[in-house]
Amino acid sequence: MEKILYAFPIFGAVLLMEFAYGYYKHNNTYKDFKDAAASLSLGLLHVAFSALVGTAALAVDYFFYDHRLFDLGASWYEIIILFILMDFSYYWWHRLSHRVRFFMG
Repeated sequence: MEKILYAFPIFGAVLLMEFAYGYYKHNNTYKDFKDAAASLSLGLLHVAFSALVGTAALAVDYFFYDHRLFDLGASWYEIIILFILMDFSYYWWHRLSHRVRFFMG
């Protein structure tokens, strides 16, 4: 998401430079701003939706953390078990993301 936030000012600057160049050369390529407006609005909607989903995921994380059943230590075997469980859950998430469009990132 950070890349998109950095891309907005660059996209706007390039858009203005292209418009200024066309104006200078008397060849206005921007007779209709519909494409640029559509790209900008889709980008803004993507950022807003990503922020909303990220906030919801963080709220769910805090809820489950506050209602956890037990605490784990940091011994070597617990770290290995957690690594295997995390890798296993990522495998199933990745497999599910190929079947269900909602889980695609």
